[in-house]
Amino acid sequence: MESHLRTRVAPLRQNGAEVDETEKPGQESPKDDRPYERVLRSRMTASELLLWRFLKGRKLDGLKFRRQQRIGEYVVDFYCPEIRLAVELDGSAHENRIAYDAERDLKLRGMGIAVLRFTNEEVLDHWERVLSQISREAGDRQRFRY
Repeated sequence: MESHLRTRVAPLRQNGAEVDETEKPGQESPKDDRPYERVLRSRMTASELLLWRFLKGRKLDGLKFRRQQRIGEYVVDFYCPEIRLAVELDGSAHENRIAYDAERDLKLRGMGIAVLRFTNEEVLDHWERVLSQISREAGDRQRFRY
């Protein structure tokens, strides 16, 4: 993990265009027939795109993460099935959903899934720290087999 922590972060792009870090691309509600998680994958926020850059392709500790993964009735931002670890990024939409998120996390934990939550600002401003926390939790889950 240490090798990529010192990487310079290039501007975020989605579909060839630079992404505005304050706005979620395509915020209007989806009007197509694709599964919900698939629509979410095409409309990732700047913080989701940044974190995905470091999680995809087994770049973090050799672990395979999936993005916008359905687990039962929920869709989590990032999920590593090997160690049952979900990573959620909270933006302004989550400010009014604190009770819902707490209940959701409780149900996921009841399924044996650990949930890490970060704000969009934490990811954008302190991505190295976020990656270290994910790596630490992943290591703990691998050692103790959740």
